[in-house]
Amino acid sequence: MDNTSIITPPSGGWGAFGAQIAQRQPEAIAQLNQLYHNLFNQTIQQGCGNCYQKAFYRIQKYLYLQQQNNPSNNNDIMSKTHPTRKYLLKPDRSLQTTFGGDTLTNDNLTDDAAEKLLKAFPSLIEHFERYPVVQTVEKVVKQAIKVAGPLVETAATIAEIIAEIKK
Repeated sequence: MDNTSIITPPSGGWGAFGAQIAQRQPEAIAQLNQLYHNLFNQTIQQGCGNCYQKAFYRIQKYLYLQQQNNPSNNNDIMSKTHPTRKYLLKPDRSLQTTFGGDTLTNDNLTDDAAEKLLKAFPSLIEHFERYPVVQTVEKVVKQAIKVAGPLVETAATIAEIIAEIKK
C-alpha cells in the first residue's frame, strides 16, 4: 500500500488536530488511531495520553520526511532514519527536557539535542540504546599500543607513536 495516498490534513489543519488530540476529543483520537495504523501498521495504546502524543510526533516526522525524501523510494521512512543517527533511545522511552518542556522520543530526537541533553544530564545515558563511545587520548594510545606492538617498543614518546600510526 502506498502510504502517501492516505495522508490528508484533517479539517482545520495539523495544528488544530494536535490540539484536539491534546484535549482527547474522541473524533480526533479515532482519526489519529486510523492514520497511525495506516501509516505504521501499529496500534496506539488506548487511554494513554503520552502514547497519543508520541504517535502524533511520529506522524509529524513522517510528514516532514515525506517532504524531504522521495516517498516512492521509501516504504518505511522511519526505519531509514535510524541507521544514520548516532543517538537512539531505548524502545518506548521518552525524555522531557525540563519540567513541562518538550518531550523527546526517537521520532523527534536529533543528535544535536541528545548531545546537549547528555552534556547537561550525563546520567540520562541509561535511557539510550545507541550512542557514540567517547574515547580519551589515553584509551586511544592503549589501543594503539595493542595494535602496533613491536612499533611501540622503539617509540620514545606518544607523539612518535601517533606519527607512526598515521603513516
